[in-house]
Amino acid sequence: MRNRPTFLRFLTSEGILSYEDAKKLTEASSKTSTLLGQLMLRDKHVKLAQMVKLLESQVASPSKRLGELAIEAGYLDEATLQDLLAQQSKSRAQHPIEILRRTGTLPDESLFEAMTAYIKLVERD
Repeated sequence: MRNRPTFLRFLTSEGILSYEDAKKLTEASSKTSTLLGQLMLRDKHVKLAQMVKLLESQVASPSKRLGELAIEAGYLDEATLQDLLAQQSKSRAQHPIEILRRTGTLPDESLFEAMTAYIKLVERD
């Protein structure tokens, strides 16, 4: 099997996407996830003062994770922590195709045609 290009490389080599746009997409797709503390605050599992206490506890006990400390403090139960961690996981890097669709960088029809051409290329390998 030969070394096939990534989808973004394929798009740039075909002139469908500029190198600059591909670079921006790569950066956008690799951004870090939402922090657990942000999710806890957003969903009102803790108040800001409680979060500060948790962070102070984490500094004092660096081997402990924030979720573990939140459970010990009674702010979260295990099921809620698992739900928040699942949300955090989903917020991680998005595939460039999803970003292309969401941002409208490529019209849907062009994106579909490019995906079809890429699949054909990959299937030849």
